[in-house]
Amino acid sequence: MTKAERKGKEHGAKSLELRAESKEEEALSCRPYALIIEWLRERLNPKLYRHSIATQELAAELAEIYNVDRQKAVIAGLLHDCARGLSNEELLSHADRYHIPLDHVQLAQPVLLHAPVGARLVQMELGITDNEILHAIAAHSTGSKEMSRLDKVLYVADSSEPNRDYPGVQHIRDLASSGDLDGALLKAMEVKIRYVMGQKLMLHPLSTEAWNDILKGSRRKELPADLRGLCSADERG
Repeated sequence: MTKAERKGKEHGAKSLELRAESKEEEALSCRPYALIIEWLRERLNPKLYRHSIATQELAAELAEIYNVDRQKAVIAGLLHDCARGLSNEELLSHADRYHIPLDHVQLAQPVLLHAPVGARLVQMELGITDNEILHAIAAHSTGSKEMSRLDKVLYVADSSEPNRDYPGVQHIRDLASSGDLDGALLKAMEVKIRYVMGQKLMLHPLSTEAWNDILKGSRRKELPADLRGLCSADERG
């Protein structure tokens, strides 16, 4: 069991409240951490709020393992679902207001917009302008091509924080804690893709791109060094 899992099981709502009110993470925003927490709690129900706190904690833990900026991981983890409480109509309205391009999948399944809409809310209302944080939030639902380590850390933390309970989640945690970030990411994506297909939902093109890109990178790492160079040359044409 990881440190984040133990925290999630041992601490109740009171301890979450105490951690939320700490001044540990002040950077990367125009607002103090306590005000960010207040802003977030106004937008989420208790379950989503607990999920956000747990994702923040696991993202911070994974950031240390994978040499990712801890403060960026904390902020991205905390705020990634800030728009998850909005209705489909509200998400579409915000997308129009912020000039977010829409595709046919998002129009049919507006819940996917909570990621890019959330990134814009964080930027416009909290003054967070760090591109790495904003991209991680915007990509946390579908993934994207050429994901950064912060993107991957957030995706995995969101998928495997201690409150998550579904077949395969422990495997994701084990891979992530053992140093195999891409393996954990692929497993998390596989679980999500299987769910989407099982529910007869449309798979977003960004998810396909993300899956193919990570799988290609993982297979390239398995090749001898001289063949990796040949593959890279072939891909450049």
